[in-house]
Amino acid sequence: MIEQTQLFPFTTMLAQDTGVPDFGAIESGATSGSAPAEGVAATGADGQPIGQPGAGTPTKSPFGDSFILIMLAGLAFLFIMSMFSGKKQKKQRAAMLTSLSKHDRVMTNGGMMGTIVEIKDSELVLRIDDSTGAKAHFTRDAVAHVMKSSSGPADD
Repeated sequence: MIEQTQLFPFTTMLAQDTGVPDFGAIESGATSGSAPAEGVAATGADGQPIGQPGAGTPTKSPFGDSFILIMLAGLAFLFIMSMFSGKKQKKQRAAMLTSLSKHDRVMTNGGMMGTIVEIKDSELVLRIDDSTGAKAHFTRDAVAHVMKSSSGPADD
């Protein structure tokens, strides 16, 4: 007959780590909870002393004592960098919207393409279809990017 410890070698490991009874020791008549003879240390099936895990010295964190401080510094760095990149993109967009002029070919946020026919304070009139002359009114903020500038190619 094959012993329990040969079939499931991990049961001894689990018994020592979690306080679960050692099945190999139970079959042989000894239990991990039985009191050892005086002067003899209680051992498990593998010969290792039985005791509560972590009963000795507390284990040190592999990251050191300042792990939380390092994480907070990293999050602060990411937050600051994202804030600066947002400002740069806002500047580029504002410059693009102020440089719009007649005859620029633009694409709106909705994907509609057209040529600027008229510019008012905060409104644009786009010619959507050249053959029928269909026009649509949009706000300046609806322009996603300039596809072709009337003064030259657009910067993407």
